[in-house]
Amino acid sequence: MSRRALAAAVLLCFALAAAAQTRLYDRSLRDYPWLDGTNAAALRSTATPDISYVELYAGASRGGFHRSWESDSPWKAGAEARTVKHLERFSMKGGFSFSQMSGPGMCGSMSLRPGYFPLDVLEFTPGKKTRQAYSFDGAVAIDLTEGLRVGASMDFTSANYAKRKDLRHTNYLLDMTATAGLTYTNPVGDLTLGASYIYRKTSESLVAEQVGTGASSYYAFLDKGLMYGKYEVWSGSGVHLDEAGVQGFPQREHFHGMGLQVSSGRSFYAGIEYLHGYGTAGEKQTVWYRFPSHNIGVDLAAVFDWGSRHVYLRQSYDWRYQTNNETVLEKVVSGGVTVTEELGSNRILAREISRGRLEATVVRPGFEYVVAAEAQAVGSTASHMYPFVADSEVLTYAVSFAPAWYMDDWDFGGSLGFMSGSVTKDSLSLEVEDSGVLTAPYRLQDWYERENDYVTASKAEVSAFVRRNLSQGIYIQVDGRFLHALGGGFPDGSSRVSGLLRLGWSF
Repeated sequence: MSRRALAAAVLLCFALAAAAQTRLYDRSLRDYPWLDGTNAAALRSTATPDISYVELYAGASRGGFHRSWESDSPWKAGAEARTVKHLERFSMKGGFSFSQMSGPGMCGSMSLRPGYFPLDVLEFTPGKKTRQAYSFDGAVAIDLTEGLRVGASMDFTSANYAKRKDLRHTNYLLDMTATAGLTYTNPVGDLTLGASYIYRKTSESLVAEQVGTGASSYYAFLDKGLMYGKYEVWSGSGVHLDEAGVQGFPQREHFHGMGLQVSSGRSFYAGIEYLHGYGTAGEKQTVWYRFPSHNIGVDLAAVFDWGSRHVYLRQSYDWRYQTNNETVLEKVVSGGVTVTEELGSNRILAREISRGRLEATVVRPGFEYVVAAEAQAVGSTASHMYPFVADSEVLTYAVSFAPAWYMDDWDFGGSLGFMSGSVTKDSLSLEVEDSGVLTAPYRLQDWYERENDYVTASKAEVSAFVRRNLSQGIYIQVDGRFLHALGGGFPDGSSRVSGLLRLGWSF
């Protein structure tokens, strides 16, 4: 299993523990599953309330049970604001956020998003790292006729990541999604149909450097999938961190696609999306890797009353198939000018990720609870060196229960979650038995096992929050979380504790 897929699996599982929405803003909009999709025109088609909030937060974590690229004791702080506003002829929705993280003793993945791209670079000298992220999003919807509406949206995220101890590095990330959509509502009924176009671009540029001419040689590892790859001095040609004509290690991906949606009033919603992605690592004439992908997402939602209870059911399914092809490049001198020619390419990785999630929210006056279940299957095949083929199949799953009580001046709640997984296949085999090849591809075995053990470990998570509602919509909230590996046996510890303090205003 690739390190990227492992990261995605656990992040998705941890998201279950935050299933209980405690902000008034979130609770006010959950009746409208259209807003979770990519059709901005739906903002005008739904009867969402005018509501806004701003929030400041700060928190810290302690404990050795964490991902290989995380710190034992990081802290974070940030601010965010969101709003929905309806006017006579159009509606608007938008938000902004800023966050900063800092942690000592960090090494491992140099990426801002470990697991997203099919390639990663690791370094091995612990030091302090800082990360800043900025994001904003906006959407507008306009009535054209009685039942026809159009809309457009933009979602933009920028982040930077820095380490100031050799091997030091600086990262810059950009993620932008733009959509355009329309909806049509039957004037004599409650049936709404929608269609949207989606464009997305995401990129990350990693620049590494060593200050001075010390005797130490710092090593790096280029992970090409399943933790197989190239381990050498960071300035070597195999890891592409210091290559002439290319600034660092750039990766980017472009997506084009569309979505279709249908709903019957507020009682039922269905949406499907398809995106075709095309990614590259390198720039200009020097493109080392190309990784196309196919992405499908399906969302279903239903809202109904069950006695005195109001019930929200949501189900989602996401599927992704991606390949990674390593190019064969040759530098040719023609007329005194050196140019890089691409002679061909070899497929070195194919991965398929399937994820399903089911969530039920039951609401009664002053009380609600969320029950959620999620499973993800990841199958990967790596062929970095002929004739060796590596296969991996990993299953992860999570369940959670999150109750919350809402009173005039106080809100209480929490969640209890269980996560686990299993590796059903992890093998390296010869594609041609009598090939005579004896040297197998290199794997960073210790790091691979650490990641695998973390992902598949059985673990429990308990979280809780207490909110004091002050006058004029102002609130203060304290969150706590405890994560523990049930089986133990982790050398850096089997537990992790986190806390967060929030100060906000809903209006």
